[in-house]
Amino acid sequence: MIILNSLICLLIVIRIVLFERQASQHRPLISFTAYIIAVAAGIETLQGVMGSASTPSISSLTLNALLCTALYSLKGNVAELFKDSSSKQCRIAKLLRWQPKQKVNS
Repeated sequence: MIILNSLICLLIVIRIVLFERQASQHRPLISFTAYIIAVAAGIETLQGVMGSASTPSISSLTLNALLCTALYSLKGNVAELFKDSSSKQCRIAKLLRWQPKQKVNS
């Protein structure tokens, strides 16, 4: 189970690192969230490879697999994980979608 969890976490890191933003705007909090996810998954991968990881529970393995599946289905776009299809957005989605205001040169 340690090897399977390490592979899933490695896939998460690869998908986030290879994400291309295209023409979408940079959102600092989404970028920071993606960074935290990648670092956490990378640490989990390194611990598994080095033999210092404890055996993950079935629930941890399932959550990692679901996150990995979601990221691959969204092509690595962490912002889409927090997208709300209704007109009302939850507070965390609003916070993560916050962008600094652009300065207009006159």
